Amino acid sequence: MISHLLPEYEVTEKDKVKLDFLKDGNVIEAYDVQVENSTAKYWVPLTLETAVIAVDRNQTDMAVASWGDLRNSDLAVGIVFSAHTDRMLAAALCYGLEGDNFGLASAISLLEPLYQNGKLKLDDMTAPIQICFDSVAAVRIRKGENIEIIVPSEGTLSFVKGLLSNEPLKLPDGYEQILLEHGLRLPDSRCDEMIYPASERYFPAKVSGDYTRLNTIMQDWTHVFRREALHTHLHTSADGRERILFAIVFIIFAVIWVASMLRRSRQKNIRRVILVIGVIIAVWVFARVLKNQLIDENMLTRYLWYSYYFFQSLLPLGLVRIASFIGTGEKKQAPQWFWVLCFFNCVLAGLVMTNDLHGLTFKLDLSQPGWSATGNYRYGIIYYIVTAALLLQIVGGTVLMFIKIKHSPRRYGVIFPLIFTAALIIYIAGYALNIPFFAESDLTLVICSFSLLFLELCIRVGQIPINTQYRKLFQNAGLNMQIIDEAGKSVFKANEAIPLDTGVWKQLNNSDSPVYADENTLLLKNKISGGYAVWCEDVTVITQLRNEIETYNRSLESANALLSSEAQEKERDARFQTHIELYSAFEKDIAVYELRLTEMLASIPADGPERAAHMGAVAVLVCYIKRRCSLLALKMSGTETVPINEYAVYIDELAELARMAGVKCLTYFTLKDGIRLDQAVMFYDFFYSAAAWSITHRSDGMVAQTMSEYGMLIMKLMISGNVEKYMFSEGMVREIQNAGGVLEKKGLDNDQAGLFLSFPKGDELNA
Repeated sequence: MISHLLPEYEVTEKDKVKLDFLKDGNVIEAYDVQVENSTAKYWVPLTLETAVIAVDRNQTDMAVASWGDLRNSDLAVGIVFSAHTDRMLAAALCYGLEGDNFGLASAISLLEPLYQNGKLKLDDMTAPIQICFDSVAAVRIRKGENIEIIVPSEGTLSFVKGLLSNEPLKLPDGYEQILLEHGLRLPDSRCDEMIYPASERYFPAKVSGDYTRLNTIMQDWTHVFRREALHTHLHTSADGRERILFAIVFIIFAVIWVASMLRRSRQKNIRRVILVIGVIIAVWVFARVLKNQLIDENMLTRYLWYSYYFFQSLLPLGLVRIASFIGTGEKKQAPQWFWVLCFFNCVLAGLVMTNDLHGLTFKLDLSQPGWSATGNYRYGIIYYIVTAALLLQIVGGTVLMFIKIKHSPRRYGVIFPLIFTAALIIYIAGYALNIPFFAESDLTLVICSFSLLFLELCIRVGQIPINTQYRKLFQNAGLNMQIIDEAGKSVFKANEAIPLDTGVWKQLNNSDSPVYADENTLLLKNKISGGYAVWCEDVTVITQLRNEIETYNRSLESANALLSSEAQEKERDARFQTHIELYSAFEKDIAVYELRLTEMLASIPADGPERAAHMGAVAVLVCYIKRRCSLLALKMSGTETVPINEYAVYIDELAELARMAGVKCLTYFTLKDGIRLDQAVMFYDFFYSAAAWSITHRSDGMVAQTMSEYGMLIMKLMISGNVEKYMFSEGMVREIQNAGGVLEKKGLDNDQAGLFLSFPKGDELNA
């Protein structure tokens, strides 16, 4: 009929109304009660349909005039339950039995005895009595069936069917006649009276305008009808809304449960596995909800269904992993056999996911509507292999637990997980055999619940180590210790632990070192996961020792002060005595030169050519005495080195006076560093002795060179004339030898002689 009204559109039949077609510019067929929640811009009403009782007069001549006549019917009564019109038919039945303020109770009280007596047939169009729309009965009449349409005398509901669109629809002229020719009733009640009852017979029928109330009441119809009339789904979700609600409640409950197990579990690696199991359960439940929300049975629906077995293959692995951890401490490395088992489970999950290629897991007839419902498909060999393998892993994990705790006094508790495993096997077998009690349940929620209950049971019987008694153990351990959270609140506190007030905690928390709770009690802390371990140390003995040490230290300080004072006095005396000795040596040393100066002054002639030479020799001696006194004064002041420039000034000054006395004297210096003071004094003595000899013996000239050569600090003196008569003084030789120096005298060509004084360069100090 639609193709006649809108020939430019392609007509596609769907099992359910798809409001999302509107987003793609499509047009959908819907009833007025469904329009309320639609986002369509345009609504075009076409036909009027009324919920009626259709009686096949070829099968019965039973008198039927009202809904109540069906209550004690000996004939089968059919009603469409799986289509999207079931709520509207149920609403009409409820309205007829209870009136405007209808509920669901009267309709259930009528249908429940029929179902219990085997007279209520769901989705069976062969029953002699049908609760359906008059348009459905009209189709059967047009096909030649002897169907009587009865409008219940108590009342019923009529619904307008039309088209929803986001674009204006242009219907052809005379479209109403086309509808009438197809055996449909118009919204103004016009119809083919050869098919439909007379218009006055439709008087009890009412078009409900309060669709909000109707939808609110009828949203509970599916689960109420299944539970109270059919007595099914008593322990599981009965409609799509309950599936979502149950999933949400289960996930919340599972999160709390897993958190509780994480808190109680002692081993960190076991806690990780329990957390992974919790995540697997949450994702699996979410996939189940997503699959149930998909309207069509398509490829996505199918693969979401296949993915259940991927999650099922992971849960036994978690159990086996926990069993392998028992008794191993915090060992993280998984054994090789566990990785082999993981690979095996991945292969099994892969065989399930590729069922479309081989059909060895599920045998599906994709052409049949509702192929995913339990009972509409058969299992293949891979399904039984997968199920058996997973159950064997659960049993194997339980046995492994028993082996790990075979010496535990609670080892016989393994019988409870085994009994639990047997219950799981019975459930899976019942589900596979399509036994109603099992098949009506939610497989995902049941297996996830089994998984959590299994872990909980293993904890209860001692197969998974827990720490629930740590608080009592901590309190009675006799330790002066407590566990503090980040905020400073005591979480675990031993009976012996001292109270920790806010001020002390702030002081301890802000310090990286221990603090004193009192004079003899030291508070210490150590960072742990989630807070701090705080304990006390009795430092009474240490305090006493510290006080004694402080007393001894004060005594030592007094003694040290006295000794230091005495040492300073002795040092001053020693320094004074040293100065006296130095001054004595100085006076003794100078006295020799003063005597020589006196003699030289006395021997100066009154006049004549010798007078100038004698005066030059006296000047040289006076300069030598003056500069040698300066050097000795530096030595007494503690000076250790003489800068090369200052040393050169001393030598040059003496050389200049020698030139005035008639000796041509040249000096060279190739040193850059300073000279040790004692060596500078000896070099100066050496240079003076050579200069004085040259003046006395009328030498023509003298060359002095101070240099560093072959690792030696050397002063070279080249003198013209016969130096065989030159003799080193015994005092100078002795002083030079004591200092590690070497004196040499060599004859040279051209009536030249060389005098050498050298010291090892290692004795040289930098300025």
